[in-house]
Amino acid sequence: MSRIPQKILPILQRVLLINHDWPCETGILANISNLSLQALEEILSKLHPVLTLKQRRRGSDGWGSTSIFFYHASFMEFVVDQARSKYLCIVNQVHWNMIVARSLRLLNGMHKVNGIGYAEKAPRLRKLLSAIPNTKSACVAELLFLRDQLYNILCRQAFAWCMYADLSDREVVAELRLVDFTMLRMLKPSCTLSSDLADRFPEEIRLRSMCCVTPTSPREQTKIVTAEDPPSPLAKADEIWRYLSACFDLLISDTTTPRKFETRFATLLYKTLTSGHLRRSDFNYLYSQINQYLLIRTQEWAKAANSDIDQINSEFAVDYAIKWRRYARVVRHVELIWLHWDPGFFQGPDEVKSKDASGMVRSAMLYWKTNILTQKQIGNLTFTKFLLGLIDQKRNGDLANESLVYVFVQSLVILGCETVPPYEIENFRNPEVYEQYFEDEFLRVTRNYHTADAQTFLSENTLLTYLEHVEDRLLLESRIIGQILPSERHPVYIKECKKSLIENHLQLIYREFEKLLGVDKPEEHLGRIYSLASQVEATKKLRTIFAGHVKQVVSASMSRILNQTRDKSLSEPQGVIVSTLLTIHSQYSDLVQGVFKDDEEFRKCLDQVSGKLCDEHPLIGHVLCKYIQATKLEEGHHDEPQNIAEGSDHHEKTSNPLPKHLTASTATIRSHESLSYTEPTAAGASTTSNSDVIENHDAQMAPKAHTEDERGDVAVQDGKLEATPRDPALPPVSVHQTSGSRKRALSRRF
Repeated sequence: MSRIPQKILPILQRVLLINHDWPCETGILANISNLSLQALEEILSKLHPVLTLKQRRRGSDGWGSTSIFFYHASFMEFVVDQARSKYLCIVNQVHWNMIVARSLRLLNGMHKVNGIGYAEKAPRLRKLLSAIPNTKSACVAELLFLRDQLYNILCRQAFAWCMYADLSDREVVAELRLVDFTMLRMLKPSCTLSSDLADRFPEEIRLRSMCCVTPTSPREQTKIVTAEDPPSPLAKADEIWRYLSACFDLLISDTTTPRKFETRFATLLYKTLTSGHLRRSDFNYLYSQINQYLLIRTQEWAKAANSDIDQINSEFAVDYAIKWRRYARVVRHVELIWLHWDPGFFQGPDEVKSKDASGMVRSAMLYWKTNILTQKQIGNLTFTKFLLGLIDQKRNGDLANESLVYVFVQSLVILGCETVPPYEIENFRNPEVYEQYFEDEFLRVTRNYHTADAQTFLSENTLLTYLEHVEDRLLLESRIIGQILPSERHPVYIKECKKSLIENHLQLIYREFEKLLGVDKPEEHLGRIYSLASQVEATKKLRTIFAGHVKQVVSASMSRILNQTRDKSLSEPQGVIVSTLLTIHSQYSDLVQGVFKDDEEFRKCLDQVSGKLCDEHPLIGHVLCKYIQATKLEEGHHDEPQNIAEGSDHHEKTSNPLPKHLTASTATIRSHESLSYTEPTAAGASTTSNSDVIENHDAQMAPKAHTEDERGDVAVQDGKLEATPRDPALPPVSVHQTSGSRKRALSRRF
């Protein structure tokens, strides 16, 4: 480390200091250190003997970058020890000052991005962030997701790092003056400041930061001491209840109860309630006291909320979230307590069923539904509309406290399940409460939002730009609902979004698709149209348009050959026909394989177009048949049918491969037979169709070599490509000329 240049050493020390206090991915480290990912990796490479970068799987964090792994655990012990490392020590107040200043600058920059237009957010964020995993990506939704992840980390760590910094430093003070503490409190209620830290701020900053300061109440400290004084294992029921009520008061009044207390609380209750000294009357007494406690609590909260009915804001939502979390913790402990009690102590089977653990949970959920959900703010969906406004803020790319929506949704799901303990929401069995208070209104707002967004965007931009916007919108919507709404309902919500963004504009998309088929290098836009149409099962119309376009291209090419033959400028059109058809088929086959993801339906569509062309122009099928014969003879595979199958790989490497469908095509056989100059049937007489030939006969072209005189010529007669009279009649195909194995081998080959 002593060999590192002095210009790089301070930067490396700050990186190691951040990672030592808060281990995180290199994407986060680079942004807090104001470095690019490449620059950070180059700096860390100076310490390659003691550390390495390990790739982390891309998860919910979204960064998909690497993390630092140390070969020697003693290395960090050395660099944080001032006595041992001396000037190489990373613990330095100057470093903390720069880290805090950069962190606050990022927070302030993210706050400023709120409120600007959706399209303007991407360039602002690229300018603010020094490191983005995929710098080539133009997806606004991905940038917003990365912004949210970094913001959550900085809200937790920026002010914690202030404890180590010099708060009189000029850069630190300048950034602190720009912090919007009110917005910080609204977006992240969990981001709180200690009174000790606030006292260190300059007076002006301290007064503004008081909204984020949460001092510890002396009464709560007393409750903690009281609650940790348990009764004896043989205590009476009233003494046990006094202890339980004190513990419940602590759980409801403080969400930061130490884990040690909860463990001790559960262990003591298990020993007390299973000691065997309690009678049936004691259990009935405790049961009634717990029910009365939960009922009174919910009634008090409902009365306090109804005192200001018209006030629906973030404070009301935060208050609901806090109360629900605390209430759910109490109910969870009640459920655990009741599991320890033997239901045999209760009288009668009906009483046992009503007073078991699940019955207690049902009673607790009923009290919440009766007293809290019936409040006017919640019952008339005013509270739901406020929360949906937070979701719209996320859709606009702004920062919002989506955790408030998550808590409300979680409470509705649990209240509907009733028998499911509050900490388990996987079983979404009864969605009635959830649908009544949230989902129906959410679907309506979602439909209106995306419909208006689509109309506004289309009025100001082209359809191709809109399709890129749709992809971005769908990604952003999936991110939002994935964080706050039940996973069982995600397909319903995404389907509603696709209906507003894609299905309602399919006619415009079809017209644009038809235009793109006739321009150069449309692969990117065609692929996007295909991808979006596939999501709403609307590719059938795309295939129809595609088939019509291919047919039009082939017809135009054949007309050009016809005109050239009529003008005598093309004396030998057979080779031109084959070459043109193979080129067109190869071009659109590549399009199907690449752009349309080798969709089997599109490939069938392309083959059907070629087959119909041979049906409409029999001579084309005749020319292709002779091309197949010539190819077979040149490669010497006409003696043994098995050689054809074995040599298929070799043929695929040759130029101008014949399309697979043309070998076994019905049209080919028909064209072959139609040029045999047999007597035409009478009008209305029954004839054998192409499909009949294929279905009823195991027929294939005879591997017969034709001489030069036997090969047909082409001339223009009555404006059509026709065989000249000197072309001898080709013999009709016999079912005995070729076996089924040879037919299949030919199909595999071509």
